[in-house]
Amino acid sequence: MHAGKHRSLQGRNLRRSGGKKPRPPKKAREAKERKNKGEDIEAKADAEMEEAEAAANMEEEEVAIEPASLTDAEKALSFRKKDVPDLSPKEMSLSFAKFSIPSMEEGFDRIDFEWLPEDKCKEYLRDFVSAKKLTERVEDLQPGEWFATRLSEWKKLLTTWKRKQQEFKDPAARKKAAAAKKAADEKDGAEGNDEEKPKMHINAEDLDVFSVEDVMDVGGGEPLFAKYSYEDWCLLSLRVELHLLIHAFRHDLGDPERATFHESHLAFYYNKYYKMPFKVKNFGVDKLEDLIDMAKDTAEISGKGCLEAQLSDDTPMDNFVKLTEDH
Repeated sequence: MHAGKHRSLQGRNLRRSGGKKPRPPKKAREAKERKNKGEDIEAKADAEMEEAEAAANMEEEEVAIEPASLTDAEKALSFRKKDVPDLSPKEMSLSFAKFSIPSMEEGFDRIDFEWLPEDKCKEYLRDFVSAKKLTERVEDLQPGEWFATRLSEWKKLLTTWKRKQQEFKDPAARKKAAAAKKAADEKDGAEGNDEEKPKMHINAEDLDVFSVEDVMDVGGGEPLFAKYSYEDWCLLSLRVELHLLIHAFRHDLGDPERATFHESHLAFYYNKYYKMPFKVKNFGVDKLEDLIDMAKDTAEISGKGCLEAQLSDDTPMDNFVKLTEDH
């Protein structure tokens, strides 16, 4: 009787709990978690100890490292080269020419030269600035009056010369020009010069171009550039533009130590002065050296890689026509 009643109570209790076994008390669960956690910590500590022992064994087995040695070039350096420079290329270009050694005139109580003596420091800085002048661009350089005047003169002459060539090639225009010249000659005769001048017959192919006094008329109204093609006009323009650019750089910068610029900066200055891009391939070559060779009577690349003008800055524009014709 009592046993059946006990089983009946157990059945009711299981039904109330959904058929699940009762969970252990909270304190028992926490004790078990602490035990598991303690085992994890102990295992982790053992693993770290094994790694430390393995590392120690490796250090004992390593061969002794030889001391570092420097090359002669590295020993000659006074400053360590950095991957990232202290100044950006543009900032360096704008400021390096103003670098100076501190002086007592600036108000210092004392100046200590611990790296090198004062005179050696000044020499080092002077050499540094001089070297930079050969390789750095002048970012803030602007075309001056000398260049503007000469460029305007060149553009007017070029237009006049091309028009003269077109007139010479046009029979009607040539006839009209001959009539005007004849009328001018008759007027001269009426003013007292009765002697008729003999007509000059000149073979332009055999002409010494440098003896020509007027490139607009070498004889019979024919200009020296009568047979110029598109390529000839391009080479003529190249000569004049290089000539003006090199001399304008010297005029506008006004630095005796920086009379010209490096060949790698030609496109930069050409665009700054002529407001146009400079492309070597437009002339049918791949290298600047090959292009300059076409106009070596006007400009050359020096041993230091700088562009050097071959003619003085007051060279008449007519001379470039003669050089192009003689090329």
